[in-house]
Formats: sequence, C-alpha cells, structure tokens
Amino acid sequence: MTDTRTVELEQDRYYFTYSAKHPPTARVDPGDVVIARTLDASVGAIRSESDLPSLKTVRPYVNPQSGPIFVNGAMPGDTLSVEILSIEPTEKVAASWVRKDFGALVASSSTPMINPPLDEAVWLYTVEDGKLRFKAKKGGRTVEIPMKPFLGTIGTAPVLEEISSLNLGPHGGNMDCPDACAGNTLYLPVFVEGAYLFLGDAHALQGDGELCGSAVEMSSKTAIKLGLVRGRGISSPRIESPEERMAVGMGRPLEDAYRAAQKELLLWLRDDYGFDLMDAYQLVSQVGTARIGNVVSQKYTIVAKFPKKYLGA
Repeated sequence: MTDTRTVELEQDRYYFTYSAKHPPTARVDPGDVVIARTLDASVGAIRSESDLPSLKTVRPYVNPQSGPIFVNGAMPGDTLSVEILSIEPTEKVAASWVRKDFGALVASSSTPMINPPLDEAVWLYTVEDGKLRFKAKKGGRTVEIPMKPFLGTIGTAPVLEEISSLNLGPHGGNMDCPDACAGNTLYLPVFVEGAYLFLGDAHALQGDGELCGSAVEMSSKTAIKLGLVRGRGISSPRIESPEERMAVGMGRPLEDAYRAAQKELLLWLRDDYGFDLMDAYQLVSQVGTARIGNVVSQKYTIVAKFPKKYLGA
C-alpha cells in the first residue's frame, strides 16, 4: 500500500478541448491529492467594466482547462471518483457579464431572432472573507452574498473526438452544476486508458440555469482527491454529497435532460442499492428533487437528487 501523495500541477498551457491527444500534465495514482490552478472562463481577459465580452473573449477559446491528469490504472469501463476538497479564489475580484449573443433571454446561433441584441455589460464582484459584493449599475444598490464556489467544467477524455470545453456529454464537461463543490464527490466514466481528467471554469456563485450565460467567474486553487472504481462503468456523471445521491442528465429540450437525469438516478438505486426499478420510480417520484445546471449550452443539464436517508439498510 502506497502513501497518499500531493501533486501540484505545473500548468504552462491550458486546453479548450477534452481529448486524450493532449499530453498529461501529471501522472498520479488513485488516492493521490492533486492541486490545480484554474483560470476564469475569459482566460483573465475581462478585468474591468469597460471590457466588452464579445471583443475580449473569442469563442470557442473560453473555459480553459487545467490538466489533463493521467490516472494510473484507469481503464475503459472503470469509474473515476473525484472528491473535491477545496475551491479557493486566487484573486480579490470576480466577474460576470452579458454577451450580445449568449444567454437564456437573448438571440443566439441556436435560437435565432430578429430583435436587436442586448447591450453588453460587465459586473465586477469584490471577493472578501467568503463573500461577494454586487453593486448595481443604476441606483447604487449593493448586495452582499455568501460565496458558493464550484467547478463549472470537469470531465474525462472521450474515445475518439475532441470535445469543446463549452460543450458537455457523458464525459462531463461544461455541466455548470453547483453541486460540483467542496465536500462532494463526482463520479465520471472512463473512456480511455488513464482517464485524462480536465477541470476548470470555477464559479464563485451561480443561480440555477446560469440565466445570463455567465456565473460569477473566478480563477481558483482547487484541491481534489482521485479514486478509481475498477470494472464498474456508468453512462453519465454522478455526484454524491453527505446527504444525497445525484445523477446528471443532459439534453435538449429541458424535459429530455430531466428524463436522462432521473433514469440515471433510478439505475443507480437499482444497481447499487437493490431497489426494484418500479419501486425506485415510485419512491423518487415522492421524495426526489431536481435542479437546473444550465439552460445556455448546446445541451441543458439537470441534477436529479435522492436523499440518502431513504436508502435503507
């Protein structure tokens, strides 16, 4: 049995796709702790309220990814566990913005409209003592809000293609799930030898849906502990908190993402906890909850949740 190591990533390049073609930043063993420094979604380009997002950020070169991390022994058909130990801001300011071509209430390439685009704008949030300060552009209103940091993007490499860090799928990716936070463990499918784990796009705070298209985006120092479930594959990301089991579903329209999340949750209850599928269907219908990850990506995300207190003996 080997002692747990702590590996700090030396990241001299960040990536905008999930792919096993990228050279590993580090090779680690299951049980190791990895410390990664992540850049914000704009790659640090948005620094003031006068910065126009459409000029400062060029799609698809957003959501820079730290990694990839090669996990020794990980093989296709395994499941990678990622325990999130901490997510800490590395700067005193975080930012959110409205782009003219992105968000749930604006015209975009996937939702064409003839109405004029919204005016672009940037809001800077001060970060201090675990709190964020929002300042309205009109009227002088200020609001102090507790930080709730999480990883907007995290995932493994797919088998053949390269997938943009703006997109999401069975590998994970741009899920924008606030439950990918410190104290919780993510479970991700392994498709290639070594898993090739990527992470980034830390959010200081985000409401359900990521309505305007950006959260409170921040750079971070993130610590994770990696584990491996050999020979037990899953078809979509899962999350475990001290109180709940959660399954992530993806799709468009939103009801298909909801269905995908609920199906994955039911299969988890059947395969790991001995529930009859119809019994699980009935019980989740009564005690399950669900939250929206985002409704602005190419696919939407839903997180279906089941309280662990009902798992029984």
